[in-house]
Amino acid sequence: MKYQRMTTLLKQFIISQFAQVKSASAIARDTNVSVTTALRLFDHVAYISTQLPEVLSIDEFKGNADGEEF
Repeated sequence: MKYQRMTTLLKQFIISQFAQVKSASAIARDTNVSVTTALRLFDHVAYISTQLPEVLSIDEFKGNADGEEF
């Protein structure tokens, strides 16, 4: 990306397009960049890591409904 010439606004737009249900090739075609460039920008997206709690609670229900057992 050393010799890449792309505005910050275009980069932000390409990254925002990944929030839509679109393929990388469709985004690249719509923004006139290569698929590789679109995917390279997608790699820079930071995700918030979510962790599961230490204890999970499972609620269990057992009953009869119209003679059927669950």
